[in-house]
Amino acid sequence: MKTLKLELLNPALIVLGILSAGMGLKGFLMSSRFIDGGVTGISMLLSDVFSVPLSILIALINFPFIALGYHQIGRRCPRCGRQQVVAEERAQETVLCQQCRAPIPPRAR
Repeated sequence: MKTLKLELLNPALIVLGILSAGMGLKGFLMSSRFIDGGVTGISMLLSDVFSVPLSILIALINFPFIALGYHQIGRRCPRCGRQQVVAEERAQETVLCQQCRAPIPPRAR
């Protein structure tokens, strides 16, 4: 039951964080013409210069970082993030994470 609560709580908190960031971006930064730092700031600058929608630029500029993160974290347990070391002879069988007992997909090994 505790695991189910955590599985439902995580997406709810992610949505809450996205809504909060969106409200801050639209309500404070864009309305007062402030420029944020990082990917959001670069996207805001390019949006003003090229008249491209901000949402598209944020997605495009974030894509290389998402791909890099997936490449780095893709070799970890999808549930708990723990690094897994699997011997070659165990590569064909189903492997469970030693911490959370979640099955680790073959690509992640």
